Amino acid sequence: MATQKKDEQVRTQFEQLIMNIKGEEPGLDGVGDSKLFTILCLKYFFFFDSQYTYSDIIEHLVDASNDGSIDALFVDPENDEETTLIVVQSKYSKSYDHTRAKGEIDEMNETIKNLNHQNYSKYNNLLKNQFLSIKHSFDNVKSTKYLYLTSFVPKQKQKMKYNKEINEKYNSDVEIWFGDDIISFIEAENDKTGRVKSGSLDIDSPNNKLEYEESCIVNISAKSLKTLYETYKRSLFGLNLRYYIRNKTVDSGISNTIKNTPSQFWYLNNGIVISCENYHISGRVLKLTNFSIINGGQTTDRIFNNDFDEDFYLLCKLIKVDFDSDSSNDDSLLSSRKIAIASNSQKPIKQKNLVSNRSEQVKLKAELKRYGIQYITKGESIEKQYKDPNKHISLDQLGKLGYAAIMQVPSSRSGASNLYNLDDRYYYGIFKDTNSRLYADLLIIDNYYKTYQKTRNTISPELEGIKNNARTYILALVVMIALYKKRKENTNLFKSTPRSEDDLHPYIDEIQKLDSLFTKHPSDEKVCFFKLFAELCGDAAIGPKYEVEKAIAERTGAKEINPSNYLKSKNVYYTFLERLFGVLNSGKLDIIINQLW
Repeated sequence: MATQKKDEQVRTQFEQLIMNIKGEEPGLDGVGDSKLFTILCLKYFFFFDSQYTYSDIIEHLVDASNDGSIDALFVDPENDEETTLIVVQSKYSKSYDHTRAKGEIDEMNETIKNLNHQNYSKYNNLLKNQFLSIKHSFDNVKSTKYLYLTSFVPKQKQKMKYNKEINEKYNSDVEIWFGDDIISFIEAENDKTGRVKSGSLDIDSPNNKLEYEESCIVNISAKSLKTLYETYKRSLFGLNLRYYIRNKTVDSGISNTIKNTPSQFWYLNNGIVISCENYHISGRVLKLTNFSIINGGQTTDRIFNNDFDEDFYLLCKLIKVDFDSDSSNDDSLLSSRKIAIASNSQKPIKQKNLVSNRSEQVKLKAELKRYGIQYITKGESIEKQYKDPNKHISLDQLGKLGYAAIMQVPSSRSGASNLYNLDDRYYYGIFKDTNSRLYADLLIIDNYYKTYQKTRNTISPELEGIKNNARTYILALVVMIALYKKRKENTNLFKSTPRSEDDLHPYIDEIQKLDSLFTKHPSDEKVCFFKLFAELCGDAAIGPKYEVEKAIAERTGAKEINPSNYLKSKNVYYTFLERLFGVLNSGKLDIIINQLW
């Protein structure tokens, strides 16, 4: 009866959250609740950062007939450690069939295998195009994570049984998340304090502690930690930098110790770190007030998800931190965040965070604001007046646009590994040396192309794959057209075609000095750009060379050429420029481009 009541409570919470999404995004009013459940989960699990919009999430949905049991497919946007493909199946349902779930997980795995082997025929275009887009955008997907998300709430024993079966069969490659766990995760993300109000743990012997000022070290019972996690789940990690970074080797080591030699766990594991406003030890009971586990998410997760009869103990560093210090800007105060950063060796500080406060970033933020654009460098919330996709841009987004279009490196897969390297010319070229007005225009063009990719019947079927994979190339080519229109009368640049990266340097220098990327704003501006995009994907730049290469491969029996593989080569861009320069000099594109420049 208690489980039924909890299931109803969780269902009500999901209904309210889904209603909230409809209120935040009127365009989602006609979307079904099952799809909105998927969007909700993705928002909190992967796209909680304010730079991501619902439109960003929807781009990753592939749910339709012939989807191979996959509802969403994308690369983890926040995993700096490795390129991880995320494969999602979600069920907004009052029931759960574990046998069916395992079958769908097997089908998800089989689908990814087929797509990797270029067996596309049985799958819908949404899935196929999304997979090819990922292959084009990232050099090497190093791991794959399968998530099965269900709103159903089983009894705790059933849940443990289901998770155990999944762990034994798939290790850490697959996770099943049930409704109460998802709600707990969402609550933890929404909780601004990041603390659990109260809880308790058992220690190894009465009043046993090693004190340091007001803090201490104790040995806590694994079973009591498991019970605490069962009660609060992800809410326990509200102040952690990352709840739990999956690592197969470490996962396996922790699990093996728990199963085979639990008495050695204290020696082999670093334990956990808890920040709290206060604690009290009475006998073998440790009572905590306003607390959070700030290091040890992986240890806690493994203890919870492994069965063991014999209790064992692990180290727990207990650090007393005033609640006010966590919300203070005073760098001299000891805070939970400082401790988490110092102790969380799993979570390296991102390079982009190290540059976000630099003077050129502050200047760029101010300049973009003058053009009506909010520049998000540190995960700030998007202000109401900047909700339009053309009015906000993140540091990552701007960097990748600059790398592809301004620095003319459209073949980059993952967005330039050296983008934030201060010793590399690209960082300063993008964030300091380029006229900031260009990014206001580039953002508009990029958003037009995203819409163009979703629009059907704009190009011949043979080039549909090019259209879906050539976004960065199109942006680079449009920027080169802007340079041609503004500099062709007083420069020798367009009398020969660049053949190497060094040859591009004079073009880049001139691009960075431009005052805009397009100057006219006709009433049918979007239509004009769509026509230009179609020409560039087709006869004006990419199409002829691609079709020749594809025909040669078919005639000689060489490996089949598809748009994704074809566009991975850095050198193909120079062949596109050669074609484009010839077309521009012939005047064949004048009618279209004269409407925009």
